[in-house]
Amino acid sequence: MQPTRTAELIVGQVFHQWMTTNAYSQATYPATHPDTTKPGLADPDTSDLALANTILLMRDTAWYLEFCAAIAEGDIGRVLEVQKILRFYFWGSGNTNYGKEMLELACGFLYDFPEPLKEAIYQNWLVNPSGLDGHWHELDLLQEHHNLWIK
Repeated sequence: MQPTRTAELIVGQVFHQWMTTNAYSQATYPATHPDTTKPGLADPDTSDLALANTILLMRDTAWYLEFCAAIAEGDIGRVLEVQKILRFYFWGSGNTNYGKEMLELACGFLYDFPEPLKEAIYQNWLVNPSGLDGHWHELDLLQEHHNLWIK
């Protein structure tokens, strides 16, 4: 079932109002703030930090749900698009080893890997052992399951 145009407009409006970095900025630096372009700490008297943090949570959760849905549907293109954002999340949260690996992988795709290797990675990154729609998994997760079964 395809969403109606009205539903798409409502979703777009909700997204822009409650799930974007701009919405976060407006919550931390409302129009009443004397300098809304100044970076730094928000003014606790004029900003709504609870709303700002909720906006960040909703934005980050949307990225996580998109990532999970892309994996389940076997859409490697969407997975790679979300990974572009996740790279920064790993660095920002102090998980620099994951950040380095994801950056190295991105550089490999952009500059180092020949086309046949890129295609092989794209075709084998996600697997669907059951053959059912919506039941795709990461190849490394399948390998971990095999290791468990061997033990």
